Amino acid sequence: MTVKEAKFALYVCPPDDDTNPHVPGLAEAIEIAKRNPQMMAGWERDKHFDRGYSRKLNSITPPPELAATIMRGGATIFFASRLIAESMGENPDDDSTLPEVTPAEPILPRSEYLPKMPKLDPKDTSKTTNRLWMAAMVVLAIVVLAIIYLLFMVLLGLAAKQPNGAG
Repeated sequence: MTVKEAKFALYVCPPDDDTNPHVPGLAEAIEIAKRNPQMMAGWERDKHFDRGYSRKLNSITPPPELAATIMRGGATIFFASRLIAESMGENPDDDSTLPEVTPAEPILPRSEYLPKMPKLDPKDTSKTTNRLWMAAMVVLAIVVLAIIYLLFMVLLGLAAKQPNGAG
């Protein structure tokens, strides 16, 4: 196991379970960390942070109505925030505590960040159109000539198969 693989195994290990069977190579990763003081210190620091973060998350108690609303399928962020505000004794419709925000001016003028479309010259578009029509006519002429050639070959083949006296 490389040091990078060992760091990953230690990173995914739960903070209070050094013998987790769901983390492959965990025992070997711990052995590598024991031989590397810097790696061991980093792992201990991560475990300390994870424990504190878990305690904080577990200390939050959601309002009981929130679970029922979620189970009914009607929970949205709006309704969830209303329930949380009401459970904390606040008026969810009171906007007086919100700061007044004035719209910010754009850093650049609008013309700077919108793409500038080149203006087409009418003469250029007519030249392009004429070239397209010319190409289409050449292709059409080639197709017509090919059809005439094939018809001619078919007629020659039919004339060659007719008996001489049928004239």
